[in-house]
Amino acid sequence: MIESPKAGGKGKLDKKKIIHILPVQLTPDEVKKKTKHLLQHLEEIDQLDSEAKRVAKHNKDIIAGHQADVRELRLVLAEGSERRDVKCEEVYDWTAGTVDTVRLDTNEKVKELGTRKISAIERQTHLPAGEQKS
Repeated sequence: MIESPKAGGKGKLDKKKIIHILPVQLTPDEVKKKTKHLLQHLEEIDQLDSEAKRVAKHNKDIIAGHQADVRELRLVLAEGSERRDVKCEEVYDWTAGTVDTVRLDTNEKVKELGTRKISAIERQTHLPAGEQKS
């Protein structure tokens, strides 16, 4: 019981139990437990940070791949054509001594390759009918 200072220490005071959050000195066991929890949290943070960096790098690589595809598609769309494998045929004009490359899909000469001269090796592999190599 707490005595009232007003009544010269002879009066009675009412008491009511309440709870306040106040500083409390940690015991050595509590310090040990809190330290363990701190280390666990720090380890978890390190792991999550490493994982976040790995995922970010992975995503960055994926984005770079998409950006490369976008650049290529922009170029193709701007030019209206793209380079593909096309079946062609070489047409030898033995009289003129020239070779032209013709696209089999359009039956047009391949302008980019132009007309070239028949090489010496090509001449040796092709002999007119009735002749034999000596």
